[in-house]
Amino acid sequence: MHPKAVALGLLCVTLMLTSCSQDPVQTENQDFTGGGPMILNLRGSAVAEPRTMNINGVSTAAMCFTVDLLDVRNQQVVGKGTDCIVAKPDDRHASGLEVIGTTIFDFGQGDTFTSRGLTTVQATTHGSPGITHITGAIAPEGENSIVGATGRYQNLRARVRLSGAVDMSRMETDKRVYFDCLFVVHRL
Repeated sequence: MHPKAVALGLLCVTLMLTSCSQDPVQTENQDFTGGGPMILNLRGSAVAEPRTMNINGVSTAAMCFTVDLLDVRNQQVVGKGTDCIVAKPDDRHASGLEVIGTTIFDFGQGDTFTSRGLTTVQATTHGSPGITHITGAIAPEGENSIVGATGRYQNLRARVRLSGAVDMSRMETDKRVYFDCLFVVHRL
């Protein structure tokens, strides 16, 4: 698989732009109750959708994937997530790829927030059935990862951490990627 295709595919994993087709299950996890972080799982298989995104004032081509969004604490579907990936011109590193990931978390009823950050993409180095790459993104302590929010999340400031596992074995043949990515959202 070509490194640029891998980078573009993974960037699309990070942006979630669709609304729920069903009423989302409301849980305490979505309200940061108890002072702890919100922990969400972006999980499922999706076909890449090309989109244009505004990254730092520049229209940029992205590949986006929309899958279910689950509350980790109870495994209930709470919405949809769209993960969009943009390859960086200097995305090759000795140990993997670096992409710009934008993820939109859509809980339905106008309640959304969008995070953006640099994501590292690395091919797995051992037998992981159904997984070809791992992904990770950690914003610096105190840095706001939120670039947009609506509804009950309006004015949200949070540090977002990503730890993901993806299967990109079908990206070149049918533009399909499987995601199992955990997002830990710490309110600032």
